[in-house]
Amino acid sequence: LIYSKPVSSFQNYSQIHSNTSQTLLRLQSLIEYQGTIFDGTVFREMINIEDFSIHPPAGNPLLITEDKKVVNELIVRIHYIQSILLYSQNYMNRVNDEALQLIEILKKEYHLE
Repeated sequence: LIYSKPVSSFQNYSQIHSNTSQTLLRLQSLIEYQGTIFDGTVFREMINIEDFSIHPPAGNPLLITEDKKVVNELIVRIHYIQSILLYSQNYMNRVNDEALQLIEILKKEYHLE
């Protein structure tokens, strides 16, 4: 108990930090790339700055480009971020379950409530 769990916890923390860093980098990349396809004024019109709610755009606004390579690049970036987020969610659920098990072990071992 004393030797295995701290190492495991450190590895979990390290993995979480790495996943978070990668996700933030990919999100930044996606945000920067969106401007090559979407009209920023449409995004501005979709957001209510008073309550930060988002509403669908009026009508069917055109894309800035219909270049298939550019659109595909955006789709790939979105897919990659979605995959990272799903993996991270599953990983965090597993780490949370391990933490709950460790709490139960500590309660039992040290007679805690």
